[in-house]
Amino acid sequence: MQSQQSMIRQLLAHSTQQDMPGPAAGIRIRPDVLILDAAAAGMLYSLAESERISLPVYVIDNQLPLEGNPGPELIAALQKRGIPYLSAARGGVPALVAAEEGLAFPGALIATTIPGLSELGVLGAMVLRPDPDSIAGLLRSGDLEIAVPDTVSIELRSLPGEWTDGIDIALALIKYYELPKDKSAFLEFSGEGLHALSLADRHKLLRTLEDLGYPNLLCQVDDQCMTFLQDRSTGEAQICFPVEKADINVDLSGITPMLAWKVGPALQIGGLTDKDALPVQQVIIGGDTACRYEDFEAGLKLIRYRMLPEYMNACLLPGSQLVHGDLLDMGIAGIFTEIGFQIFPTAFQSQLKRFPDLQRTRMSTSAAILENGGYLAGSLSCFTAAMTGMIMHPMEMENLLKNEEEKHSHHEPEA
Repeated sequence: MQSQQSMIRQLLAHSTQQDMPGPAAGIRIRPDVLILDAAAAGMLYSLAESERISLPVYVIDNQLPLEGNPGPELIAALQKRGIPYLSAARGGVPALVAAEEGLAFPGALIATTIPGLSELGVLGAMVLRPDPDSIAGLLRSGDLEIAVPDTVSIELRSLPGEWTDGIDIALALIKYYELPKDKSAFLEFSGEGLHALSLADRHKLLRTLEDLGYPNLLCQVDDQCMTFLQDRSTGEAQICFPVEKADINVDLSGITPMLAWKVGPALQIGGLTDKDALPVQQVIIGGDTACRYEDFEAGLKLIRYRMLPEYMNACLLPGSQLVHGDLLDMGIAGIFTEIGFQIFPTAFQSQLKRFPDLQRTRMSTSAAILENGGYLAGSLSCFTAAMTGMIMHPMEMENLLKNEEEKHSHHEPEA
């Protein structure tokens, strides 16, 4: 089944139980949940203790203690109102924590003050960012006025290549396709290519697009999404269907590993081979993108449990405490540290972003690293750089390792 209406309009029509007016017209909605960062949680003080909060509220904090966490008074106020407070020690990157908590589901309306939650569009949720004055009213009334957004439908066709992940697809979309100049428009993803991507790669696709300036994103859901949500979310799912004819058609089979960097304020995007053999001394994988268990497992399989070069400074930032726990339980965390990786909490990424390493060339899966001179690339490309000490196509490293293994297997010990 397909539709002439965009998925966003279907979602809003179901939520409001009314026909949708044209784009830019104002409508009132009732979000399913409000997710605040620690700084915005202070606005709860503006409510009298007797005032009832009209919708579920969560506070997710992903700051290191040295950066200043909420004071005990605010935490006590949250507890008194029954508002869950998830600190960095309990949670991780807010989008992943929200997904693990079951706050996102198909058709959900999520209001938030936290950047990066747009990737919850992978699970069919619409993410909204009200201004502070609107949030104060939302807390009291449970209602929010928004403009009906314009939409651009993107159909992902065919299957992605073995070495291509969601970050590569996002960079290719920005470089080679005509995305809307009006970045308030929602980008809606559907197609066999989308469904061929793992959930981890879909999250990487949406997170990278948001970080590079496209914050309004929604995906058609499928069985992978519903399986993930099965034991997490109790929300009533609203399944939306893509339009019959997409505005943009993308052949995933033609996308190869990509690379992004900045020259001054200008973003540059090219193929990974544009910087072939460029030395790299620092690699950061995870934090806010490529931070799920599947990302680390695939990387370890690629590099064959080999020791990193002695000069390589490489770290992993698991996206949540659950992910870190899985790495420990499966024995992968110990293997990574033995071969030369360091493992830090995801909140440590803010320090890496704030303080550039002027002595070393830095490569990361996170677009945040672009601001201080680093290179952005897919997770397998970053694992390859950590292993080889240079920018190299993952397939090339795979071939080198296979040749080395074949030589070793055919070597006959001397008598």
